[in-house]
Amino acid sequence: MTNPTAVTPVDAGKLDELIDLFDGKEELAILFQEFFSDLTDRLQTIRGCLDAGSDVDVDQVAHAIKGSSSNLGAVGVQKAAESLETCALEHDVAGASEVFFRLEEELARLRIWLCQEHLL
Repeated sequence: MTNPTAVTPVDAGKLDELIDLFDGKEELAILFQEFFSDLTDRLQTIRGCLDAGSDVDVDQVAHAIKGSSSNLGAVGVQKAAESLETCALEHDVAGASEVFFRLEEELARLRIWLCQEHLL
């Protein structure tokens, strides 16, 4: 069985639901723009904590990213954020730093895909 995130960084079923819910892609595009806009501060918070060798606040910020990405069907980002949250809760700063890099990669992959789909 093929991993759905290997092809696209989103859950196609969830995306279709959202397109139906918002009666088209225009409102969904706005949601993705807001998602990325909110990420700037969140990612800076995580980066600052990890650079300082601390996991304080990382679990809460990762949890917020996990929730918002789940709501948008961004499964790759959701899984990376969930892993980051787990590392922070386990006080694994080194692991969290590695997972943070993966989160950034998933966000870049999502951004590229959204641009290709004219959703960003």
